[in-house]
Amino acid sequence: MNLKSPSVLKRLLIVSLSLLILLLVSMLFGICIGSTRSGVKTVINSLLGRDESDAMLNAIIWQIRFPRVLLAALVGATLSLG
Repeated sequence: MNLKSPSVLKRLLIVSLSLLILLLVSMLFGICIGSTRSGVKTVINSLLGRDESDAMLNAIIWQIRFPRVLLAALVGATLSLG
C-alpha cells in the first residue's frame, strides 16, 4: 500500500475527521445527559462561559461531567494505542 497516493491520503483524512466529529458530538452528549434535565444549548452556553445564571449547573458541568467525559476519551485513546 502506497501512502503517497492521493486517494489513500484523502480517505484517511476523511475517516479521521469524521471520527473526530463523532467523538466531539458524543462528548457533548455525555456532558448534557444527567439528572438536571439541561438542554444542549444550555450546556454549550455554559461551556463557552456565556451562561452565568445557574451556578449549580456550571459547577456540575465543570467539576463532575466535563472531567468524567474527558477522562473517558483519554482512556479510550490510550486503549486504542495498546
